[in-house]
Formats: sequence, structure tokens, C-alpha cells
Amino acid sequence: MGFKNILTILILIGAVTLMFKLGLWQLERLEWKNVILADIEAQENIDPMQTPLDLKTADNFAIGYVDGTAAIDVIFIQPRTYDGEVGKHVYSVIKTKDGQNLVVNYGWLPMDAEGVLNDLHTGRFFGYLQKPDKPNAFTPPNNVSENRWYAYDEETFKDHYNLNAVHHSVLYAITPAPGSDIQPFDELPRPRNKHAQYAAFWFGMCGLLLFLSGFYIYKQRKKKGL
Repeated sequence: MGFKNILTILILIGAVTLMFKLGLWQLERLEWKNVILADIEAQENIDPMQTPLDLKTADNFAIGYVDGTAAIDVIFIQPRTYDGEVGKHVYSVIKTKDGQNLVVNYGWLPMDAEGVLNDLHTGRFFGYLQKPDKPNAFTPPNNVSENRWYAYDEETFKDHYNLNAVHHSVLYAITPAPGSDIQPFDELPRPRNKHAQYAAFWFGMCGLLLFLSGFYIYKQRKKKGL
């Protein structure tokens, strides 16, 4: 067997192994995503109006309420879209009754809306906890000196509000803010779950490559009369 044939076989083995491992990895991701979706469904059966959030133990997507006082200073993170319209998300930090600092995203606001947060600074805040998305490579850096914010960043928020620490999750409001045009978050987010299709694709590609390789070897052997 020549060097070229050996190299071809090694490449085929590597490709088949890689595709098979990618299929297994997608199955692992499927199991992980199903656990998350099951947790979200369980949270949706909870009445947030009657369920206090224990920030010391609450996990991602926990739903309920906290009592506290919000900072007067709010931050607008933009651009954010809602029903095809460009606007901004309204953020602030609240000091809970047990002394913790919690970032709140009140929801979406039209871009030209101003001065709508006069009644938001104390009371009860209803929502769900979620770890904020990290900025991607195309997100501009926040320009605090010019009050231009493009993404939530824990360290920048702590510096802006002069805080030592904030809770690792953000509270996403699910009830309308009093006296404002803010559109709160309607429901718990549901991450996409297409890992079964991805796994089927990689296993299918693996099987197809094995079939084509076997068919090619068969034709070569037949041509040589073996």
C-alpha cells in the first residue's frame, strides 16, 4: 500500500472520528438544554406576585419579587429592538432590604422617550433573574464619560454606581413600571434547542462518508479484479 493510500485512509479515519464526536457533543448539549428548558417550565408555574426571591440561593431564571430602593440614576443601553422598533433598555441598581445590590432591567423604551422614571425608585420589583449576555466582538465599548452604553458590564456598573459588589444576575422586570412607557419582559426567555437536528446532521455525515468510502474502495478493488 502506497503512501498516498495510507494518507487518504488516515484522513478518512480522522474525518469520520471528528464527525462522530461532534454528533456525541450535540447529544450532550441536547441533554443540557433540556434540563434548562425543564427548569424554565417549572418556574413558569410559580406565581411571582407571591414568591419572594432569595438572592443568596436563587439561580438563573428564578422568578419572584424583591423589595428595595433603586438608585435615582438610570442607564440606557442601546440600541435594542422591540416589535421591529429601535429603542433602549432601562437599567438601574436597587438596594434590597437585606443590603444586596441588584441590577434591574426595567424593559424596553422608545428611543425618544425621556423622563419616565420618577416613580421607580422604591417598592417591590417583580421579575426573573438571568445572567446577562456578554458583549460580542461587534459591540462598541461603553463610553461612560459621554453616557453612551451599549452592553451590560458588571465592573463598569459597579464603578458608575460606586459599589463594591452587585449580584451576579440581573433582574428582568415582568410588570409595567408605574407612570412610564417602558415595555417589560413578557415571559421567561426560551433558548433555542436544535441540538437533536445538529446531532442527526453530524451522524448522517459520518454515515455518508463511511458509505462513500466503502463504495469507492469496492469500485477500486473490482477494477483491479480483487
